[in-house]
Amino acid sequence: MAPSIGGTEADDAFDAFAIWNLLIRPPRASYEASQLGPREFTVQGVRAVRRDVRLRTKRGTRLACSHFVPRQDREQAPLRKFPVIIYLHGNSSSRLEASSVVEALISQSISLFCYDAAGCGHSDGKYVSLGWHEREDLAAIVVHLRQSPFCGPIGLWGRSMGAVTALMYADQDPSLGAICLDSPFECLRRLAEELASSNRIPFPLPSWMVGAVLSVIRMRVKTLANFDIENIVPLEHARRSFVPAMFLHARDDDLILPHHSRNLYRAYAGDKQYVQIDGDHNSERSQSVVSQAVAFFRRAFRLDEVDLAVSPESLDDLTLPEVDGTPSRVPPPRYAAPLPPPTTPPSWRWEDDRPMLGSSTASGSATASPSWTFDPEAGCGCMRLEEYLDLMDSVREVTDDAEAAQGGEGEPRERGNACESEDGGAAVGEERATDSKASKTTSMVVSALDAVGRKASAAGGA
Repeated sequence: MAPSIGGTEADDAFDAFAIWNLLIRPPRASYEASQLGPREFTVQGVRAVRRDVRLRTKRGTRLACSHFVPRQDREQAPLRKFPVIIYLHGNSSSRLEASSVVEALISQSISLFCYDAAGCGHSDGKYVSLGWHEREDLAAIVVHLRQSPFCGPIGLWGRSMGAVTALMYADQDPSLGAICLDSPFECLRRLAEELASSNRIPFPLPSWMVGAVLSVIRMRVKTLANFDIENIVPLEHARRSFVPAMFLHARDDDLILPHHSRNLYRAYAGDKQYVQIDGDHNSERSQSVVSQAVAFFRRAFRLDEVDLAVSPESLDDLTLPEVDGTPSRVPPPRYAAPLPPPTTPPSWRWEDDRPMLGSSTASGSATASPSWTFDPEAGCGCMRLEEYLDLMDSVREVTDDAEAAQGGEGEPRERGNACESEDGGAAVGEERATDSKASKTTSMVVSALDAVGRKASAAGGA
């Protein structure tokens, strides 16, 4: 008698050869982080950096992400916002797919955010859902980007599953600037019926058997990936979407046939255009197609008309500098508990007429939203942004020392949607930390500011 096999192992062995894996468990893309390219580079005179982060979604899944951002020189020009394109790859691909559009976007001073969808590449997860769960993950990414004062208009550029994700999200967020949809399908059931009778599977099914097989697939997908294939109908979302859209489809695509995009284009409610391109479903898009898509985003964003300057008010919050020179808020002041009165006013000052970044009293009154620059009437002058960021860099060092002394490095941080750097660091998430953690953090920052002030004062006296 053959040895018995545990239920889980048997299920895994069965699923490995199941037809539903064409939908929810395609081959996972494998790559090395070095293939993402250099962390600093120049494209047509535009200097840029790549920041890799891990973003935790509401589902608890961690997504491996990369953000390509043009660098800003504060000495040469005022700080400005950059438009952001979020690139969403296909179901058996990864964020490496976005490498073909990096240069075209950066050269136009447009930043690019790309990530491995759940179940793909270096991200957590076992299954994909062809847009159902992915649209919720996309919402978390949009929230993360919009927390930055340097985030301009946001556009979505999706391919295959990524295009469906963008389409199923766009009707929920009319504030998007534009979407580019490369090879989307109109209805998952219709796509599954076409695949079941195509040469894409080892044994194509006769038409009379397709309905029964799809019923089995539907039940199995519900069990494994927690979604219903009958609910994946991008055509319904197209009828409710008004964000400017560009549809792309290869004329020789035999996986998702071109009629899917044409039907979506006809049903789409907003401004739209349709472009048929050369190649098949997996062909690399030519630079002329990429340039055409970038030009579409520029027109939709109205980049030649809108003012993307960063207002001084958006920099009033406590900020710490990142390696690319872009400040990020830590923690968001609206989440912080009221600060205790400082024991003594800061004793350092900058004596010139440079503009302030914000205003806050040093008289000892508690405030819920400190801006961390001081009223000249309280005896403190003003500082430039460069000096302000240098000061915050010192604050970070002193705060890290204080946290280590209190044993804070070993304590878990309570977060909702959190953004973690791939080397173990953490940045701002969507949801606030608990009141006790916020109070502890802000208290340490106040102590750090006083410590830096004493150092500056001592240096001045010497």
